Amino acid sequence: MDGQAFCGLASECLPADLNNYPNISVATCDGTHLTFCNAGRLDSIDCTELGFAGCQKDAGDRYVCGPRPAL
Repeated sequence: MDGQAFCGLASECLPADLNNYPNISVATCDGTHLTFCNAGRLDSIDCTELGFAGCQKDAGDRYVCGPRPAL
């Protein structure tokens, strides 16, 4: 993909930092769902189903599931 070879699941997206390729983030939030590049395949998960409060940006400006609710 984009002239880069990698062993992955698909070629829908380019995994970030592959062979020093610029960090291309395709991760996004849609409500509580996080969509991200998983070894070349675009996948989506519901952060709340994993026990997190939701989908958000972290301190590094990346989309992640977090934080865990207080017990």
